[in-house]
Order: sequence, then C-alpha cells, then structure tokens
Amino acid sequence: MQFKSNRVHFVPASLAIILAAGSSAAIAGPDGAAKDKRQAQKYINGQQDGKSTLKASDVQALHFVRSGELIGAKLENRAGESLGSIEDFIVERGSGSIVFAVVKSGDFLGLGGKSFAMPYRDLALRKTDNVFTANMTPEQVERQTEFLPDDWTDLITTDWMKELGAWVTGDDEKSRDEKIRTAVMEQDGRPLQGQIVAIDRSGFGDAEHASVTVQTESNERYIIVLGPSWYVLGSENAPYRGQRIDVVAVNVDGMWYATEARIDGNTIKLRNDDGTSTWSTHESTDTPRYFLLSDLIGRSVEIAKSTSGEVQSAIVETRSGSVAFIGLDPNENFLGMADTIRLTPWSVMRVDSRLGVSLDTSPADFEEGMQVPESLAELTSVATLEQAYAAFGVKPASFERREHRCEARPAKDRVGDAWGRDAKMIKAFADGEKIEFGGTVREQAMRSVAGGAEDAWVITVDTETGDRRQVIVAPGWFKSRQAGNFQRGDRVVVQGRTATIGNEQWVGAWIIKHGDRTYTFWNGENPVWVD
Repeated sequence: MQFKSNRVHFVPASLAIILAAGSSAAIAGPDGAAKDKRQAQKYINGQQDGKSTLKASDVQALHFVRSGELIGAKLENRAGESLGSIEDFIVERGSGSIVFAVVKSGDFLGLGGKSFAMPYRDLALRKTDNVFTANMTPEQVERQTEFLPDDWTDLITTDWMKELGAWVTGDDEKSRDEKIRTAVMEQDGRPLQGQIVAIDRSGFGDAEHASVTVQTESNERYIIVLGPSWYVLGSENAPYRGQRIDVVAVNVDGMWYATEARIDGNTIKLRNDDGTSTWSTHESTDTPRYFLLSDLIGRSVEIAKSTSGEVQSAIVETRSGSVAFIGLDPNENFLGMADTIRLTPWSVMRVDSRLGVSLDTSPADFEEGMQVPESLAELTSVATLEQAYAAFGVKPASFERREHRCEARPAKDRVGDAWGRDAKMIKAFADGEKIEFGGTVREQAMRSVAGGAEDAWVITVDTETGDRRQVIVAPGWFKSRQAGNFQRGDRVVVQGRTATIGNEQWVGAWIIKHGDRTYTFWNGENPVWVD
C-alpha cells in the first residue's frame, strides 16, 4: 500500500463527544497504562461530567448467570412438558452473542433423544429455577433437524448451517451494500496513519462491527469502520489499543470504511478491488464465525503476549443472550493474584480461530479489575457495573433485550383469525376429503388466500398424473420456524385434505415428504402452529 499525508477527516456527530473527551491524553495500549487514563476515558466509560449515563431501571432489569448453570438446564414447553435439556450454546466470536442453543431432546414418544439447534430468541428463561421454556410440543421437537457436524469449530461451512439460511455466512451484513462497493470502485482511498486509541464494537445493519479511533501525530482523530467484529477481532492480526495502524479508507454517507489496514506491520485485508468484503467471500476456516461456549472454559488467556491464566467461567446476561464477562483465574506467578477470579468484560476479549484468548488491556489495568462477585446480582447495580468496565478503560456494554419469538406475537396475531383452531378455513381442511399424491414442485410463494389473513406459504405441484395442485403448507410467518424449503424441481409426496377457499380448490398439507425427510404440519385434527 502507498500511504500519503492527508489531513481531511470526518467525525460523526454522535461520536464527537467521545473524541473530545480523550483528545488531550494519550491512551495506553496493552504494553503500558497511563496514570490519567481513567479521566481521559470517562466519556468512553459511559459518563458525562462525572455522572453516569446508565439508567438504574435498565441495569436492575439485567440478569447474569454463570454458563455452568445454563448448560445442562432443563427445557420445557409452556404446558410443563419436558422437551430435553440445554447441551451447549453456539456463540458468535466477535459480539459474544448466543445465536443458538444446542438442545438434547429427551427419550419420549418411543424415540431416542437427539441433538438439534434452536435459535436463542425462541427460548425464555424462568429465573426462579433456571429452566428454559419454548413454544413447542414434543412432536415438533422430533421433527427438528439433527445437529451433528463432525467439526464444531467449522460451523460456518457445515451443511447444517447452510440449511438455516444464507444470513449465517455474512450475507445479511450491510457492509456489502452496493454504495460501499461503488465507493471502493470510484474513490481513491484515503491513506491515514496513527495510533489506535479506542476500539468500538457497535451494531451496524444486522451485525456488530469493529471500528477504531485513530489519533495521528498531529492529534487529529478519525473513526474508521474495519468490518464485522467476528472477522476483524478474530483475526490473527486483530487490532489492540496502543498499536500503530496504517489504513486506506473510503467515505460513504459521512462514514469511513477501511479497505485494508496494516497493524504494527501486519496486513489485514478487508475489501477486494471490486469492493466486495473479504468476510463475505471468505471460504477458508481461518476465522470461523462461531464456537461452542463450553469450549471456551479452561482456555489459556494472554495479556501483553504473556500467559496470564485461564478462563474459569463465562457469565451470560440472559435477557440479551450475550456473554457479558469471563471469570479469569490468574496464574500463580501473574501479579501475585492466584485464586482471585477476575471479572473481565467480553469487550476487551479476542478469541481467535483456535480459541486462543487474549485481552486488550495491560497487566496494570487487569490488576485493578474486580473480583467476580459471589452473587452475580451485585452486577445489577449501576456503580458495580461501571466499576467492572472502568478498570479496562471501555464503556459498559449495551445489553439490549432479545425479543423471544415465542413471545413476540400476541396469541391472536400469531395464529390470526383465519389461521386459528376454530377458523373457517382450518375447519374446512379438517373436514375435507383425504388426498395423497406425488409430483414435482413448480414454485413456492407467499399468497393471500383469505381476506384479512396473513399470507399463506404455498407450493404449486405438478402431479405424476398430470394435474396441477395448489398446496397450502402453513401461514407465511410459520415458514421461518421450519427447515422445509421446497424449491422448483423438488420431488415431493403430499398428504392432506382438500377444501374450496375463495372459489379455488386447495390442498391443505398435513404431511410433505421430500427425499428422506418428512415434514408434519398437522397433529391429529389441529395444525401444529396452534399447538
């Protein structure tokens, strides 16, 4: 890369207060700590004029639990029926967000148990006894896709993850926006050099991204978005505060986006010549996006390139489904702090592809950290939560409540009048003539079949006898809960019942067989979405 001197820069208004607060003091990196860092970082820590910006009501609503109390927890439905237990959690390495729970089903219905993955947002935790609940029946559990990848660290490329949708591979990220691609193609990237004085992880589109605040030798500051935190901070060349950075960036809608960066002499490629992001086209497993939470426990931790101890526990904030802290057990020879488990924020952690853990802090800062409180309820105090982050010079995390899909819709909206148990359309299919046929899927679509009702998930099948059948599978919103995704050309066998809806002849699918998979949409006389 060729870097030229450039003084033109942009500071977003929303971040100006953060930059102004630290402009007069150097912020030390992992190799040393400035004595005045606490004052220089007070805005970054979530304070203004010495007053906390955290709301007591928000903090008091948080709920922290050790991962050891969640892994192995029971899973029930709302009727109190056992669905199995929580075997593990799948975590995104950048944000620390729990994406899925790995569930081990019980041995019921005359069938053996199996492992499957359930989105965390489909679970709710009953705090009184640490039991998870889900809006499912035992029959629905048995229809789940079994989750047995050979290599758990390779979650980004397993066939199982592909079945869940393209978003898990990064296709959802706004960084692939056409405007950024165009900017990379049309703009001359601006070179910039300086020291990394702050690293921020914040929501950007549908993902958490990492940005760096760079201070030049002339004390100018730039905020530059590097890329998704799982990719940037999981890289072997991940940035740390205090490091030298040389970067080339383009400006889109007033924000700077890096195309490549050299951090302490090591290059991290962020965008290709055509503007596409390297993480969206990243086919190797050098930086897998996910890992199992249980695999983190016992891992060695480095501070300033020296082994400091190991991960003794992970602490989860259950409402947001985030790994909030780890409990770090220091080595006996590390600062004389043996047997003093230190509370360490996730926001200073780096977890690489081999689950090597390092901290963006110095030994001196780490020594100032809190001990893990015996009762995690102490963390629901504003003063205590601020103290937990202040030692490391980072702002408190924003634990946004994860909306559980089983609770997100009121019951009436979830089933809708036209899709409820006693609805006219549902009764028509319950009383209809039984039918079974094989054929080839012509198309899959969302269609309106009843006035005022949510659209239906519909497939059109060209049957083996030459007929064309319109098959109502389920309400459209229900599709996202099912692994079934019938594509043009798929051969299927449909079992169901016929009914006339809106002067059209329809088949209501009770069971659809596709290859060696069977999908059940009715249990007895009732559709599964009203169970």
